[in-house]
Amino acid sequence: MDKKPETTYSYSNRELIMLMIRAAGITEGRWTMRPDFKTRGATMGPDDDSMAPGFFTVIEGYKLMEADEDEHSSMVVDAGEIQQSIGP
Repeated sequence: MDKKPETTYSYSNRELIMLMIRAAGITEGRWTMRPDFKTRGATMGPDDDSMAPGFFTVIEGYKLMEADEDEHSSMVVDAGEIQQSIGP
């Protein structure tokens, strides 16, 4: 019996950074990502009789950026180590 291919993939923040580094062709430096938040106000509610002012935040995308020298966390990836792990 043929196995159905995966239709859902899940990535950690670190894996997303690694994918972004590879996609950008970056081969050196320490990199991290930051979400690009947008906020909006609106009148909202479950029905017309329960409307109230509200506020919401959405993530519109992610920015890949060089990490500060003193930044050390699982959200910092060394591009040189990625290139070594995948080879030339």
